[in-house]
Amino acid sequence: MTGIRGVAAMIGLEELGLSHAFDVIYSVSAGFGNASYLLSEQAALGTSIYYEELSGNKFINFWKPWSMVKIDKVIHAMENTKPLDAEKVWKSKTKLFVRLWNSRTKKIEYLEIHSFPSKMYSTLLKAAMYVQYAVPGSVRINRTPYMDGEFIFKNSIKYDEHDRTAIESDATDILIIYNNPDQPKKEIQESDRVCIIAPDPVWNLSRFETRTDVLKQAAFQMRTLIKKTFRNNEPVNIDYHGRY
Repeated sequence: MTGIRGVAAMIGLEELGLSHAFDVIYSVSAGFGNASYLLSEQAALGTSIYYEELSGNKFINFWKPWSMVKIDKVIHAMENTKPLDAEKVWKSKTKLFVRLWNSRTKKIEYLEIHSFPSKMYSTLLKAAMYVQYAVPGSVRINRTPYMDGEFIFKNSIKYDEHDRTAIESDATDILIIYNNPDQPKKEIQESDRVCIIAPDPVWNLSRFETRTDVLKQAAFQMRTLIKKTFRNNEPVNIDYHGRY
């Protein structure tokens, strides 16, 4: 659920006119859906999924530890309730990579969406969110079983490893957005080439948070942080259709 911070950051980038400013995006887990809503220029709509469609007991069920999260709720929301314009994402010149765990080879792979038809988006999304221990099984993409590339087996993702995928590329400018304050690593330093945006350590938000007001506050905080980072003083708003 801390992914709401990442997609709220996408609202800020979209409002700054940066939806299509990136040559490449490397995403992992919830970040894949978040980045998709940036490229489709629907970031506020994507943010609302967290605090409207996944709040309460709609998404997380602690009474079913063998199947704790309802991935189909996310898929349904992105296809029907808050539909992502997948065709617009595919038409974007930005290369969007998703980090996945190949359950067969036991290795991490980065799949780029343009290698697949847009009708496979839901399959890629599902694989990105199939968290081991929380969701049983894996998702097959061209007969290969994949899972979420963040929480894998004995160790969770080494974020400096994920970051270095971008840092070791020939990118001239790199923006790294974290959902949690404990994700940045000392090895990754801000420079003229690298800009890091991470939540303030005092902003408490559990991975299992389902209260609407708390989720909205987290989105508001991250959206404000984006504005401060880019020295933009316009009023903060995460609304997507003027309902509140």
